[in-house]
Amino acid sequence: MSRSRTGKTCRKRPSCNTYDIPAMEHWLKEKAAEGWQLTAWPKDFTAAEPCRCRFSIQPTPEKDGARWAAEPSPERRELYREFGWEYVCTTDYNAFQVWRSDRPDPVPMNTDPEADSYAYDHLWKELRLRNGIFFAATATFGVFIVNRVLQTGHIFVDVMAGEGTPFAMLFYAVLSLMAACRFAKELYTLRKLILRMKNGLLPEEKRWVPQYLGRKGVALTAVFLIYLMTVFLFSPHEQTWLKEEKELQQLYLSAEDLGKAAEYGPMMLKRKALLGSEYLLAMEGGWDLAGRFPYQRMIHVNQIEVYAPKPSFLAGVLFAEIANGYVKEETGEKALSFTQAVFEDARYFRSPEGVQHLVVKEGGKVLYFRTESPDDLRGHLPEIREILAWEGIS
Repeated sequence: MSRSRTGKTCRKRPSCNTYDIPAMEHWLKEKAAEGWQLTAWPKDFTAAEPCRCRFSIQPTPEKDGARWAAEPSPERRELYREFGWEYVCTTDYNAFQVWRSDRPDPVPMNTDPEADSYAYDHLWKELRLRNGIFFAATATFGVFIVNRVLQTGHIFVDVMAGEGTPFAMLFYAVLSLMAACRFAKELYTLRKLILRMKNGLLPEEKRWVPQYLGRKGVALTAVFLIYLMTVFLFSPHEQTWLKEEKELQQLYLSAEDLGKAAEYGPMMLKRKALLGSEYLLAMEGGWDLAGRFPYQRMIHVNQIEVYAPKPSFLAGVLFAEIANGYVKEETGEKALSFTQAVFEDARYFRSPEGVQHLVVKEGGKVLYFRTESPDDLRGHLPEIREILAWEGIS
């Protein structure tokens, strides 16, 4: 003999918009047929004997000049009981009252749709104000974040270099825009119902339509962003401090070779693997003023970054972001094309302060060279090409 589950509680989230009244009424009827009775709106249920019943979700009426009464008055309960309806609960914000009838032929609550539509008017005004404020706030916040991310002009560069900010900001943007869509959809659904009733049509009883596509799309987006953040946080990487320049002879074009513009200390080599791609950073620079904390608040004489993205076609995107966004963010100008026959494409810019920026692309790799040394980098293109052939870059 199976043990009875009567009295067991559970939570069941509706798969339709809670302001789609006909769909919610049908969904509650199906849950009752499965043996789940609603106890608290919209997802708290108690196990009971399966039964056939009907639900009616009515706007909360005015009471003594006050709106949004938490529960119906005893007189109202008694009146509705005579019509065959039993009070169940009140929805969020006291907007609706849920009634259930076990009778096969209860007195219909909605008989004059045009007159009944005016009962929704006070609800519409309140919901329009509340949802309007929340929609404006969440949509503005989401668009603001997306705009800030796009304004940098180098999203893929930041991701490849291991910056977590784009992930976090885009994640918050998705959440904000999802909330904005929800508030807008609630307004649209309720307004559509009111207009139907004002035209003299009863709310159409319909089966609830599971919003699997929308929910799955949102879930997959969230999972994808979380996955990328996880990969970023826990991806294998290594960092090596190199004190001898000869250890990087095949990789690095030193400040000495370029005219050595300033006093400098040891070099630093940093490699990072991310989603099959590789990123390498090699820097050569001076010490801070106190001379005690290398690579803290220092001015780099040379800085080389090499990107080997997977898939390789993203190299073109990275090249454009560095030339048009990365360089422009520091100098105020984009790197410009120049005549050369060493690389597939190359861009160069020299700031008024004498800082050079060189961006080159060859195959599926991109190299960015920033230096304060005086020699023109365009005269060292064959040596820079050898950097891309270094065995440490996949």
